[in-house]
Amino acid sequence: MAIPCPPNMIQMSVIAAEYGASLSNLYLSRVLGPYIGKPNGTRVAMSDFCGASSNSGPEANGGTINDSNGWRHHIFTGAGQFCITKAGVGGSDQTTIHALIVGGGGGGGSGGRTGTDKHELGAGGGAGGYYTSTSTVPNSPACYSNTIGYGGSGASAANLARGGAGGTSLMKVGSTTKMTGWGGGGGGSMYNGQWDGGSSQGSGGGGGGKYEGTAGTLGGSGGAQGNKGGNGGGYGAGGGGGHRTNGNTQNVSTQTGGGGGGGTTYTPQNKSYAVGGGGAGYLAGGSGYNQGGNGGKSYLGNGTATAATREGCGGGGGGSSGGGGENGKNGKSGIIIYSYKL
Repeated sequence: MAIPCPPNMIQMSVIAAEYGASLSNLYLSRVLGPYIGKPNGTRVAMSDFCGASSNSGPEANGGTINDSNGWRHHIFTGAGQFCITKAGVGGSDQTTIHALIVGGGGGGGSGGRTGTDKHELGAGGGAGGYYTSTSTVPNSPACYSNTIGYGGSGASAANLARGGAGGTSLMKVGSTTKMTGWGGGGGGSMYNGQWDGGSSQGSGGGGGGKYEGTAGTLGGSGGAQGNKGGNGGGYGAGGGGGHRTNGNTQNVSTQTGGGGGGGTTYTPQNKSYAVGGGGAGYLAGGSGYNQGGNGGKSYLGNGTATAATREGCGGGGGGSSGGGGENGKNGKSGIIIYSYKL
């Protein structure tokens, strides 16, 4: 219950009752000052406790602020600072900051363009690395600088190349890096067997495929923050790895590309991140599950690969047809979120 704001001075006994402190050892500036945004040693007046409560979340600024289901989220999709201006008061829910960092998703590999390359199938990009942490809110003001990893570019159909790797997201205090979200690997392609999926400390890109070919290229390996990309084959390219699961390989019975690996839900926000992109297939592309990009197709016209739509997810791999190839699609840039209970 918040301390009321009477017309006259707030009584010491009211403050003591709210915070459960003894009148004999109640030191406003040292003990309770940080709870109302006053650093230790700063002069504190009784009137400063007007409206204060012994059970309230911290106060902070920076990023795009969104309140949902009793949580406040500070969301960064571009560079900026998150600054804590007041400590929370109460139990662990009011004194804990939750943080998520995700690197940029990898771009999809390209599909074949003409001639003997007309059935080359691009693979899905790997998801950006996903990492979470919790920490106690400091009693004095603190700021964190944030750098967001870029999404990897989809490969050009003119070059039959691997998609670009995603960029790394960084959270720092001063010059010290506190958290890192690694970028995802680019999706592979098939050009004389040279373009395996890109490896990453996040998730690896899928391996390229080639219809009527005997084998595709290999999916890239993932690191501690992700999983491996799916291998390519004779009917479809592999899906990019996701944070929760490996990227999928082709589906031979349906002649479709591999779907992207699954992402992970950030509990305070109840939203999933770090899904891999789908690989292109002969009859249909693999799915990115409405977050990572979908893979294209090769039969009866150019494919319909799509870019990633959720932060940290991989782009779809490009398809091909007799009339030409398709570019791989872009991965989505990363994200950093700070969350706390209100």
